[in-house]
Amino acid sequence: MPTKKSAKGSVAKKATKSSIKQTKRKILVCTAWPYVHAVPHFGNMIPFFSADALARYHRLLGDDVEFVSGSDEHGARMEIEARNLGITPRQLVDQNHAFVQDVITKFRFSFTNYSRTSSPKHKEFIQEFYKKVYANGHVNIEDEELPYCTKCELFLPDKFVKGDCPHCGNKDIQGDQCDECGHVLDALELINPRCFICGEKPMIKKTQTAYFDLPKFGKEIDEYMCCWCHRLFYVNIKKKEVYLWCPNEERLKSKNRI
Repeated sequence: MPTKKSAKGSVAKKATKSSIKQTKRKILVCTAWPYVHAVPHFGNMIPFFSADALARYHRLLGDDVEFVSGSDEHGARMEIEARNLGITPRQLVDQNHAFVQDVITKFRFSFTNYSRTSSPKHKEFIQEFYKKVYANGHVNIEDEELPYCTKCELFLPDKFVKGDCPHCGNKDIQGDQCDECGHVLDALELINPRCFICGEKPMIKKTQTAYFDLPKFGKEIDEYMCCWCHRLFYVNIKKKEVYLWCPNEERLKSKNRI
């Protein structure tokens, strides 16, 4: 009897291995790209652990796994922090990207590709992607008024304008949102606005801005949010933030400057 059980067990193992080989799949595992405007803290690394566990699990099943992420080096945050430190944005992102790569090596995260948004391949992909978006009629060029600092001679991104929240009065907030009440903002809405760089009050100046025509897909987005939002967002303030702008066409537009 023991011999027969052993034989059956051997047959079962062979059958299991055979079925795994037959169902080998291509699996893409992605995790958030950390901003490298500062040295990432442990909280930034948590998604790496969970994604790495998933990637290793699928490799054990025999699947063909691509596990990818990278350093997000673009945006107002990089320039703001670089100015605070008295260095160039390139110097800032280079040193922080190197730090993240060192963490990946020490923790033995099994990325097949950890890249950066300044890489030539990434730039090429983004340029080709938006050329197709434009060719398909999903980009609008619009005239609009934006804060302009005459002293710095610079149109100010939302994060380069500081002021008071028009909804709750919270002081010294950035022009994109209020972390106190959760409202998504336009920098022009701020009370007592001032330039982050020099502290001067900006003027309002006309310019042209390219927008992805997200309102065109408003119905599909609304259906997606209604179906999935309760599963994806567990923190109440995040639910509030999503629903503040998602059903509103102007809010949809304001999130999608190109």
